[in-house]
Amino acid sequence: MAIFFWDSSAVVKLYHAEDGSEVVQRIFDDKDNTNLISEIALIEVVSGLAKHVRSGEITEADFANFSALFGAHVHRNEFETVALVKEFSALTLAKQLVSDHGRRDGRGLHTLDAIQLATVQILKTEAGFEFTAIIVDRILRELAAEVPVSVIDPQASV
Repeated sequence: MAIFFWDSSAVVKLYHAEDGSEVVQRIFDDKDNTNLISEIALIEVVSGLAKHVRSGEITEADFANFSALFGAHVHRNEFETVALVKEFSALTLAKQLVSDHGRRDGRGLHTLDAIQLATVQILKTEAGFEFTAIIVDRILRELAAEVPVSVIDPQASV
């Protein structure tokens, strides 16, 4: 069994065919895997799908179907949600991460990516198990590798 932490962009690739969709589909389809998402992904995935409607890449009907399917995957615990606030808040850590990494040229960490990274860091230090993070964003991927955790870029050749 393998444990994977999915950033929101990787989850969107499961519902909308794009570069990296085959990789995430293969990981998701392996029922021996445990798939974790940050609580913020519940919002970000729907936002990512809405962006594809605005760009004309998917229809309103696709949006409704994909959103419902994502909701069903979460409801059935095919994606297990990691809470943002526990003993140590991911939001508190995310604030520090933005302060530390948000000002750097070429490596500016944005708000929601900081929450994803904070979740990865908390999982690494508190969960007591090894996992692989599936991350699309280059900056987030580089910073997660510094945690250190194993990182997969689903858009890279596999």
